Order: sequence, then C-alpha cells, then structure tokens
Amino acid sequence: MIPALLTLCAPWVVALPIGTLARVVACEELPLRPASVGGGALLGTVEESGGVRAAWDLGRLLGVAGGEQAWILLDLAVPLALRTGRCLSVTALPAPVAIPDGLCTRQRGLGCFPCSALGVAHRTAITEAGVELFPLGLWLDPARLWEAGELALSRQVIAGAARPLSGVGVP
Repeated sequence: MIPALLTLCAPWVVALPIGTLARVVACEELPLRPASVGGGALLGTVEESGGVRAAWDLGRLLGVAGGEQAWILLDLAVPLALRTGRCLSVTALPAPVAIPDGLCTRQRGLGCFPCSALGVAHRTAITEAGVELFPLGLWLDPARLWEAGELALSRQVIAGAARPLSGVGVP
C-alpha cells in the first residue's frame, strides 16, 4: 500500500503519492500570475515563500474539466504548482496498474487503481462532492508527468517571473 493524496479532477478521482508533494494550498492563497508564453495547461506562475513555481492545470493536462480549488506544490527538477479540484484526504492505496500504451495521449506517469480500494468514508466524500465514482481512479506519478520540453518551458516562465516588471520599483 502506498500513501497518496486523493483529489478531484472531474470526472476522475486522482491519487498522487505523498512523497512527491511539498504541500497543498487553496487557490485563493496563491494568486496566479498569467504567463506570456505557453498557454494550454501551462497557466503562468504562483509565488510562495519558497519562491516562484510554474503553474499547471491538471484538468487541461489530462483533457478533462479539472477544478480550481487547490494548488498541489511539487518539488521536482523544476518547482511546479498543479491546480486541481478539491483535495479529499490522504489514504493508502494499492500500487498502480499501468495504463496500456496507446490508450491515452498523455500516458507518462499515469496508472490506475480500483476505487473499491477506497474506504467507505472516502467513497462517501467523493459522491457527496457530486462526482460519480468510476470503478477506476487515476494514479499520477508527478516525476514522470511532464515531458522535457514542458519542463524547459516551465523554467522559462519561472525565469521571466523572477525579473521585475518594467517600471515597477525603477526610479
């Protein structure tokens, strides 16, 4: 069994191993600064006490609706913030089953788990949130979710955010 954070990314319940997470923050606590490059799933940056992070939308990465309730802060090769729906809880889940090649366009770092492995309290919280519980949930390995080009773009956005805005603080 692997400890994982459960979050909603409608219509999916998504599990992320807690060993990859720095912390979870409500979206309103870390305002988004839109990027002038990227687009799509790359939203821009967020800034917190630990510095600037490239901000990505999990729903857009997966091609689903997602949510705008929480930032999951990840300390990977590049500091990232992943926007998602409501975070439910931390629970132990069985090891993920790999999704077969060719089943989806973004399979890097994706696996699945049987939702029957969730306890009654977790299943109740999911259905009370208005999400139909599928037989399978998605396991994400954040260390493998982004491709090299996406990480390079993240570094570029972070570097751009570190520069002061023109005219701000300049005498």
